[in-house]
Amino acid sequence: LDQGEMGGYGVRATDGTWSFQSGAWSSIVLSTGAADAGVCAAAGADTAGVASEFARLNIPSLSVGDVVMLYRQVHFRLAPSALAPGSTALYRGNYGESLAEFATGLSAQSRFEYRRGDTIYYPTVSSANLPSIDGIRFVAEAQVPDSVPGGGFRYGWTVTLPLRNAW
Repeated sequence: LDQGEMGGYGVRATDGTWSFQSGAWSSIVLSTGAADAGVCAAAGADTAGVASEFARLNIPSLSVGDVVMLYRQVHFRLAPSALAPGSTALYRGNYGESLAEFATGLSAQSRFEYRRGDTIYYPTVSSANLPSIDGIRFVAEAQVPDSVPGGGFRYGWTVTLPLRNAW
């Protein structure tokens, strides 16, 4: 995780539930460096790696052994491709920043699908359903054109994106 991309952190409680807070890296890092690697080693943590990459976090009530997740906020969008006119593209970028064309050559049938607390992925979501979204799936469909008669084919790719609903 690039420090500039960090959108916040989550702390897992002993009962397995998570609590999340938004925040930039600069708002939660207490210090970094070899001294922090030494503190981790003294507390029994595995300190393999570059000492300068260790950090102590300024997260209230965090104890040795607590599980912490750092996350970033990413924005995805399907829109007409600038690189391959006539096709659809997947754009990606850090939330609030300019989006870059990430994948191109997709068909108009490419889409996002939304899971709402069950095992079904729905093609649309209403504002009333936003709080219940717990998973997003991206379905990419594309077609290789015929270079010779009968030589073209359609293909698809589906991936479920990890999600922390910040609603």
